[in-house]
Amino acid sequence: MLVTGVYGSGKSTVVADMGALLQSRGEAFGILDEAASARPDSPRAHFELARILVQYSRLDEAVARLKRAVTLDPAYGAAHLLLGRVYFRQGLVAEGERETQTGQKLSVPKP
Repeated sequence: MLVTGVYGSGKSTVVADMGALLQSRGEAFGILDEAASARPDSPRAHFELARILVQYSRLDEAVARLKRAVTLDPAYGAAHLLLGRVYFRQGLVAEGERETQTGQKLSVPKP
């Protein structure tokens, strides 16, 4: 899907494209929520759902999903990094720094 922005054929095209984008995010949220419910022990399902929750600024819910993801897989670097970003958005600087540092250490390729 392409959001046309100022390059579209008019405001109605932009609104329609944005509506379609939000609908697809909503559908993605539903699918990922079902996946996380069906597989509560899947860190990836919780991480992907958290990504959508962050896009909707549902940060408390995202934190809960990300904490679950890193509890299930403490070596999940991307989940630690996203959790750090969410903590920063919530004004929790110390927690954000801790999770970001953890995520960076885990995301460094091993020689």
